[in-house]
Order: sequence, then structure tokens, then C-alpha cells
Amino acid sequence: ERARAEVRAIAPDGDITMDQVERMPYLESISKELRRYFAMNSATFFGRVKEEIEVGGYRIPAGWAAAGGIHVNMRNPDVFPDPDTFDPDRFEPARESALPPGSYVPHGDGQATHHRCPGENIVTVAVAQYLTVLLRRLEWPQRRLPRARTRTGRRRDMTIVEERGLTKLRHLTALMVSGDRQPLTRTPADAGLAFDSVAFESTDGVDLRGWFVPAGERTGPVVVFVHGWLWNRLGNTAGRVPFRDASVDFLPATRALHDAGFHVLLFELANHGESGRRPPLTFGRWEARDFIGAVRYLRTRDDVDDDRIGALGTSAGANTVMYGIPDAPPVRAFLAVQPTRLAVFNRHFSRDVLGPMGPAEAWSMDLLYAMLGAPLPSRHNPAVPAAQLGDTVVQYVQGTGDPWGEMGIVKEFSSVTPHSLGVVEFPSTGRYEGYQYVSERVDDVVSFFVENL
Repeated sequence: ERARAEVRAIAPDGDITMDQVERMPYLESISKELRRYFAMNSATFFGRVKEEIEVGGYRIPAGWAAAGGIHVNMRNPDVFPDPDTFDPDRFEPARESALPPGSYVPHGDGQATHHRCPGENIVTVAVAQYLTVLLRRLEWPQRRLPRARTRTGRRRDMTIVEERGLTKLRHLTALMVSGDRQPLTRTPADAGLAFDSVAFESTDGVDLRGWFVPAGERTGPVVVFVHGWLWNRLGNTAGRVPFRDASVDFLPATRALHDAGFHVLLFELANHGESGRRPPLTFGRWEARDFIGAVRYLRTRDDVDDDRIGALGTSAGANTVMYGIPDAPPVRAFLAVQPTRLAVFNRHFSRDVLGPMGPAEAWSMDLLYAMLGAPLPSRHNPAVPAAQLGDTVVQYVQGTGDPWGEMGIVKEFSSVTPHSLGVVEFPSTGRYEGYQYVSERVDDVVSFFVENL
């Protein structure tokens, strides 16, 4: 109401002039707090350290690449007390003048003539105009922005974890880079299946763990399940992540394949479940080493026909198989459920989960991965290995209501795959509903492998 009163007194109607903008100091404080609270980027572009310096007790040599931490700087509680509270009064003139240099940096901290965002003045004016128009025309309940909290939803078996601000960003970044280790709450025995616990190595020596479900003692075909991001060998258990997800169960398809005469290998990629570490996650590029390791392990078994190996991959697991097959031939049949191009997935996912500024945060992941010496998310393109799948028969599946993936991208993958059966357009209302193809279309899953493996 304080801001509304200022607008009504200075710019109640008509065109908004620069003179009016400059005479609304509280609106300017709101604009500055918006850009602090919802940082437009998490970090600056990389620069080059010109002279050796010491920061926080760490020596940074000349010549090193460095990036400024925009988001972290503006959530520093030593400078901005209670940083997760939206408080425009931080920028009341006396308090703003006491801020240390380099602490409020939504547009960088260099000189305006060069090392600073050239759009700063445009953003400053645009935000003031938007706020003025909103305050003239709209009213909404007055309340503080909510802090992190948790509640359980009743939609199917989903649990909704509501985190906000820096807490949510940190959690998501950790999950993107390091993965999650979902506990094993069941075994194939819960589906009436005998199984062996197995261990083998990826091609770069990471210890991998899984279960081998034999269809009998005779030599026969095998299907390898490769799970998605943050899952384990059983599929996904909902409610462990700060976004809406759903449980995905691999056991019904495992049982059906077993009954149709297929051995099944369920295992965990590095950084998931009981398998070893190889940070960061690369959503297929490095995880292909795990899939190749699994195929090589299967070819050591007397009960596996090493010419009749198939794979079922979901999301990042599908990407993993696509990157792995060219180096593990022959893999005769591959069911690829909702593979994706990472940059596109990250853009949609971050906008949905983090809000309008999410894509800027997703873009900054390239900076982090460059520092970690890992493949850049922006260069992740499964269409390249898709064109190298050779004689592998591939059936693609994509949910029709997926907000994070794109049907067109999966069709592109299919178009360059030498032996693609096309794309099954599975009716869905969300990303995780698309994964339900594996458990709801069990007969189709089995039929695909019967016909092609």
C-alpha cells in the first residue's frame, strides 16, 4: 500500500515519464530488492585473474579463470540480514549507502562503460514501469513471501516438497551435479522373482551394483533396465525432490519379461543407489561407461546369449543407452522412453520449477560444468549417437503432455536413427506420467522385445 500511495501521488495515470520514475524512491527500493531476491543470473561470465589475490583465505593465482557469484553475494546474511525475506527497506538511502562495495551486484560490479551489464538501465526503467502499471490497476492480498515448507499432496502417490529461494536453488544444483541415493525399499522377491545380487565395474573403474533376475538356467536373451535421473534400479519413489514427481515401478515389466523368457538386469548408474561415485552427472555422456560395463558383464555370463542383449532406458537412462550402444555392439533392441536434449530439458524444467528467471540459472550450469572439467550441458546432443546406433532396432516413446521435454526432439532422434520404429505418442499430463508407459503398457514392452530380440 505504501508503494501504491506513492504511485497514485506521482504517476496516477497516463504515460509514465522519467521525471515521475525518479520521484518514486520507494518504488526504486522495491525494484532493487526484486533484483536482489530474484537474481537474474547466478554468476558472471568467466574473466581472467590479472594479479594474484587472496579471497577468504584462499590464494588465487594470476591467469586463473574466475566468475563472480551474483546470487551468493546477494544472499550473504552478513550483508543482507535475513536474506530470504523480501524487504525493500534494505535500500532506504542510509542503509544502502552502508552496503560494502561489490555486495549488490544484479548487473555485475564493473564500470558501466565496459565490465557491466549493458542492459542495466533498460531493466531499471522497465521494472519501474511494470510496477507502476500493476499498482495502478491491480490489488492482491498483502502477505510475506513464504519460507521453505513441506506438505504432502493427495494426487496419486505424489509428495510435493516446497522449497524456495536459495534453499531450493542449492538443493536442485546438488541434485543436478551429484544425484541422489534412493534407498532400496523392495527387491524382485516382492514380485515373486528369484534374483542374484551382482557387482561389476564401469569402463572407468566405478563400482556398480545391481540385481540379475534369471528366466531359467538355459542360455537366453537379456534386457538391461537403465534408470532415469535421481532414481534407482527399482525405478523412482516419489517425494524425495523439491518438485512434483511420481513413483515409477520397474518390477511389473521385470516380471512380465521374466515370464516371457528374458533374463533381466536391474542396476544403478554411478552416483545413484548403491553404486560408486563419479561426479558430476552428465546425463548420458559419462554414464554410457556404466551401460557399457553392464553389457560387458553380461557377456561373461554363461546363461546370457551375448548376441541377444536389449535395453530399456528412461529419460537420462535412455540418453545413456544411446551414448553407450555404439561402443558396446551388438545391442539388438532398445526401448527409449522420453530421451531428451539436456539444454532444452533444463530450460523447461528450470522455468517450471524455479520461475521466470529459471532459464538464466539453467544457462549458468555451463559455467559450473566447465569448472568441473565435465561435458557442457549446452553441448549435450543425443542425436549424434542416435545416428550411430547401427543395426539396433529402436522404439522411441514420448508423453504427449510432457512440460519439460519436447515431442519434436524425440522425433528428431527417431529420424536420424538407422533402424527406428518411430515414436509412440503416449497420452500423459506430465513428465512423470509419460514414464508410466513402462508399467502401464507392459504387454507392449514385452512384445517389442519378443519381436526384436
